[in-house]
Amino acid sequence: MSDEDLFQHVVDSWPHLAACAGLDADAFDLTPVWHRIEPDGQRAVFRAHGKGRTVIAKFDTQLGARPFEARLAAHLAARARFAGVRGLGVPRILAASVPARALVMDFIRGRTAHDAVAAAGDAARRHVVLSDCAGWARHLHDGQLGQKGAMHYRGQLQRVRAWRRDAAEGEGTVAAPRAFVKAADRAIAAMDGASGAPVPRVPVHGDLGLRNLMIRADGTVLGIDFAGASPQPAAADLSRLLTTYASFFPDPREVTRAAAAADLREAIRATEEGYGKVMAPGLRPLMWFDLLKLWQAVPAQAGRRDDFQARRLAGARRLAAVLDQD
Repeated sequence: MSDEDLFQHVVDSWPHLAACAGLDADAFDLTPVWHRIEPDGQRAVFRAHGKGRTVIAKFDTQLGARPFEARLAAHLAARARFAGVRGLGVPRILAASVPARALVMDFIRGRTAHDAVAAAGDAARRHVVLSDCAGWARHLHDGQLGQKGAMHYRGQLQRVRAWRRDAAEGEGTVAAPRAFVKAADRAIAAMDGASGAPVPRVPVHGDLGLRNLMIRADGTVLGIDFAGASPQPAAADLSRLLTTYASFFPDPREVTRAAAAADLREAIRATEEGYGKVMAPGLRPLMWFDLLKLWQAVPAQAGRRDDFQARRLAGARRLAAVLDQD
């Protein structure tokens, strides 16, 4: 779908969505916030403002009906779990349309956890944000523990071995290939070592990065953009949270390697403290996988990397060094 087709889809869908949400479509102006292309289609977010009120309209064009319904159901189930909980929550959905792959939800007056970490000013404040985010995950998972099952990392191991093979064979698809191969070997060893351990599964967020948690001025933490609630080890959410932190913070231009390593160790401790449980041995094998997933997505050639990708690569390598030493 072209950009023009996407925006036309939004314009065509808005009147029905607004009516379902109890809004006068003509009284609201739509402003694009962002849109991106993903493997399963295009995603777009618009801010609608009118009559002194602001709402968010989200579109997952070209996403299948069942995946969209699964994301919607995960959001609604999570909102029910957080009902009445002070300081934690999930925004209200005002209307949804499966045919349009769209929903309208409350606008959150706040900033992403990523932006909160960036503005924190020092490591201690950054780690407080991480701890608060982990507390949100703890409440999502609490009381939903399913049956324990042996964790075998089959899918993760298959992908890591494929990435390692490409890097070792000089395909030119991975940045810093020698370091990547070393990290991949450590990841394989960590997953093999933890394979077979009984792990309780919970309905997880599915994509708990720092940009999928919002923080209001009063400190309330809210989760958004649920990728699905398939039962997984609880550590999957915390691994995603930590690797998205480590891939961007602290700024490698502002700290020494030793200080960055100390920051990441403290970040892991603060996350586990905020969650209320030590997640080892399940957390670290998943962190190895998630950091390699971020690493292999960075362009192999330095000249093709933007500042964001260069910083992500540096962060992934720092995290690999920390996990290698622990």
